[in-house]
Amino acid sequence: MRCLYCGKELALLKRLKGEEFCSDAHRQRYNEEYTELALSRLMQASPQEPPAGSPLGGKPLGAGTSAPELFKDRKTEEFAPKDRKSVV
Repeated sequence: MRCLYCGKELALLKRLKGEEFCSDAHRQRYNEEYTELALSRLMQASPQEPPAGSPLGGKPLGAGTSAPELFKDRKTEEFAPKDRKSVV
C-alpha cells in the first residue's frame, strides 16, 4: 500500500495497522488539501431549487418559507397519542 499523499510505499508496520499515510504531516496536509478542495467545490456549485413535490413546495430556504408553512399540509392525527385503557 502507498501513502495517499506522496505515493511512497508504506512501512510494514504502518500497513499492518491499516494506516494510509507515511507520516502524520502527510495525513494533515492531505486532510487540509481535501477540505480546501471540498469547500471550493461547494462554493462553485450553484444553488438549486428543490423539486415541486418537496415539502418546500419549490421554494428555496430563506425565500419567505417558515417552518409552520413547511408542515401545514401534514396530518397531525397520526402522531397524536391514542386513547389507552389503563391497566391496573
